Amino acid sequence: MESENILEAKQVSVAFRIAGKFQKAIYDIDLRLRRGEVLAIVGESGSGKSTFATAVMGLHNSKQTQITGSILLDGEEVIGKTGDSMASIRGSKVGMIFQNPLTALNPLMKIGQQIKEMLAVHDV
Repeated sequence: MESENILEAKQVSVAFRIAGKFQKAIYDIDLRLRRGEVLAIVGESGSGKSTFATAVMGLHNSKQTQITGSILLDGEEVIGKTGDSMASIRGSKVGMIFQNPLTALNPLMKIGQQIKEMLAVHDV
């Protein structure tokens, strides 16, 4: 059953391990994106926009990052999901366009090959 909310974040905080201790980078984010709505996350450089987005995507290193709260994508909790279960969500329910293409693309491969690989992974 589809949820009315495509994305719902409740009390989401992200902390990174620095010198052996976790330091919070973003604190208690709450937001809701309903079907048919558009959401823009706007802020200064370093304000945590990408940190939050990568938490939604499950792209953080789990040993160096602590994510607390709840992130529901179409009613499904994503905090704590790893590996194949998260990979099946990426691309089908959520995607991210990185500002710097070198963070997402392999400069040693032709772009066409990378697009074919993505389509094959997602059975498109």
